Amino acid sequence: MSVQRSFQRRVDKRKSSDYRRLSPTENVKARFSPKARHYVLKTVKRITKNTVTITETKYRTKKDLETYGFTPEQATEARKQGAISYVSQGQKERVSKAANTRQVHKVEKRSGKYIPSSNPSVKRRGQTLSPAAIERYKRNRQIASES
Repeated sequence: MSVQRSFQRRVDKRKSSDYRRLSPTENVKARFSPKARHYVLKTVKRITKNTVTITETKYRTKKDLETYGFTPEQATEARKQGAISYVSQGQKERVSKAANTRQVHKVEKRSGKYIPSSNPSVKRRGQTLSPAAIERYKRNRQIASES
């Protein structure tokens, strides 16, 4: 049996509550950057470069599977569809604001560039966004979000 497979089995047996996040000094000892988000079992006393850790992604996946029965990506989709509630009203507002901001940045990034048709099977010409068109777009989005 490979070392990787036995490690995976040990990780799968443990709950997310059995792990703790490494501090910045512990991250450096484990040869990660100080801001790295790695987790280690709570029972581990001394951190070395050979200490077995899991990443933030693995930890979040484990925690969301235990809590909701979904992976983080599936949980996000379920929240959008209303199957899972947000942790708080503030989180719901932050998520919608971030989505709006991403959309506005996407439009701003394409200023003055040719944008092809969104559906390539339809023979429709693309367009070039002028700065005035972007300002109209932002103004209309603000009016729509206030309504």
